[in-house]
Amino acid sequence: MKKAFLFLFIALSFSSCKKDNDSDQGTKEEIKLNISYGTDNSQKMDVYLPANRTTTTPLVLILHGGAWIDGDKADMKIIQDSLLKHGVAIVSMNYRFASATNHYEGMMEDVGKAFAYVKQNADDWIVRSSSNVVLGVSAGAHIGLFNAYANKQNNEVSAVISLCGPTKTQLSSWLVRP
Repeated sequence: MKKAFLFLFIALSFSSCKKDNDSDQGTKEEIKLNISYGTDNSQKMDVYLPANRTTTTPLVLILHGGAWIDGDKADMKIIQDSLLKHGVAIVSMNYRFASATNHYEGMMEDVGKAFAYVKQNADDWIVRSSSNVVLGVSAGAHIGLFNAYANKQNNEVSAVISLCGPTKTQLSSWLVRP
């Protein structure tokens, strides 16, 4: 029940982002799967574009969870479908996992490359190219928050939705023992 309420809240929040006076572009819903945004095999994204979008259609970049070492963009299907139904464009991305050779810098680079790809294709997709939203779950929320704070000057991200993302407050409370 709590999950259903949370998804409904997120969907309704974004549905209010579409202006009533936007002209109908007559666009059809489009889904583009496994687009490469980098050279690594894991640097893939799925793009979900709603029907009747305009250049002011909001876009949400979704980052899956998985403890920085697991997970897949397909895990976010419920959120993707809900947002798409409410007229929000979605980019759901995979990123390189943490390893002995890839650290948080690589994950941050992946988010940057994904945003660069979005900006490069926003006109063709008929969505806005800046002031977008990052929605992350768990490790994806951590990456999204970290990226937004590190790059707040470039106006790529206007908001971050953190679903179960580890933050300093949460980590501190885990360390305190009664």
